[in-house]
Amino acid sequence: MRKLETLLQQRKIYYDHEPAFRALKEKGKTGWRSGGQAANWAGCWKLFQASECLPKPQARVLDFGCGGGEFSILLARQGYRVVGTDYSPTAIAMAQANARKSKIPKSKIQNLKFLRQDALRPQLRPASFELIVSLFVLHCFIGKDRMVYWRNVRKLLKKGGLVALTSMVDLPNNQKMLRQLKINQRTRVDLNRTRCFASEEKILAEAKAAGLEVIFHARQKDPDGADGLTVIARKN
Repeated sequence: MRKLETLLQQRKIYYDHEPAFRALKEKGKTGWRSGGQAANWAGCWKLFQASECLPKPQARVLDFGCGGGEFSILLARQGYRVVGTDYSPTAIAMAQANARKSKIPKSKIQNLKFLRQDALRPQLRPASFELIVSLFVLHCFIGKDRMVYWRNVRKLLKKGGLVALTSMVDLPNNQKMLRQLKINQRTRVDLNRTRCFASEEKILAEAKAAGLEVIFHARQKDPDGADGLTVIARKN
C-alpha cells in the first residue's frame, strides 16, 4: 500500500498518470480509481443520453483520455465505432485487456480500438469524429494546456459534431479534502499540480472561446468532494 501511495504522490499534472496507472495495475486494478472507487460510467452515459442530442450508434467516437477503457467498451456495446486514446501505455494495455474480457460480440469488438496518444498533441485525422467523450480529464489540465485541449477537441470533430465531457468543478465541498489538497484558491490548482478546480463559468467560457456552442450543461452535486459538471457542446 505504501508503494502505491508513493507512486500516486509522484503524479504531477497530466504526464505523470503513467506511474499512477502502473501502481494501480500492481494492486490488481483494471482502471482508474478515486477514493478506491471506479467512476460511475453507467451514470455518465445516462446523463449524456438525457440531453437527447447524441449521435446514433454507428457514429465514430473518440474517447479522449480513456484510461482503462471502461466507457469506450460501454459505447462499443451500444454499437458506436470507438477509438480510445490515453497518454499512459499502462492504461492502454489495461483497456485492451478489459476489451478482450468484455465478451462484446465480434461484430462490435472490431469497431473498438485503443491508441496511445497525447491529448495535447494528438496524431489523429482532423474532422474525423462525430462525437468526442472525455470523462474526468479536463480538470487534469492546467494553465495554457486547457485551451490547447479544447482546440484539439474542436479540430478533431466533424462539422456539427459534439463533445460530451464531465469534469470536477469549483472547490471541493469537503473541508478535509481542501486541506489535504492544499488548493490555491486564486489559481484553483492543488499543491501537487494534479488538478485544476475551474469554475463552471470558466469551463463554459473555455468551450465558447474554442469555437464550440454549449447546448447542454448540468451540475452533479457531491457533498463529500468536488461537484461534477457535464457539458455537451457542438462544432458549428
